[in-house]
Amino acid sequence: MGIDELLRATGRGDASAFRALYQATAAHLFSVAMRILHRRDKAEEALQDAFINVWRRAADWQPERGSARTWLTSIVHHRAIDLVRREGRFQPLDDEHLELPDPGPDASAHVAAAEDRRRLESCMADLDPNAQRATRLAYWHGLTHEQLALRLNAPIGTTKSWIRRGLIRLRGCLES
Repeated sequence: MGIDELLRATGRGDASAFRALYQATAAHLFSVAMRILHRRDKAEEALQDAFINVWRRAADWQPERGSARTWLTSIVHHRAIDLVRREGRFQPLDDEHLELPDPGPDASAHVAAAEDRRRLESCMADLDPNAQRATRLAYWHGLTHEQLALRLNAPIGTTKSWIRRGLIRLRGCLES
């Protein structure tokens, strides 16, 4: 059963599907949280909170708005950002850390994540360099708009525009 089917079954209250969904996606989602939080304990907290939210809201997922993997990643991403903001903590990153590998141990999840990553990287390469950098810093590393403006030495409105235009182009590229 694929991720989409597992999420649909979870939405119907199927606990075994939820368990299988967790097993199929947890390694990848944990790496998303680690990229933002840089601490194992906080990444585990974000992942746990996210999966509680998935159990409660799985029926809300709309496949026409994005894949199940994207929906799950978004939930983990938002939870990790919430933790960063709650703690008021920001750890500056060197540019060399913008490209972190996905350490997921499950072979099939790793292959699927690698394929998704290649496709995403291909689409990212088509973005304007400013949009590409701002999007990476915001979505992979959890920087707020204010932090981006400081880091990129640009007005906050400009950084917001770079991200918005980048996301619109990414959506178009990934949906084609």
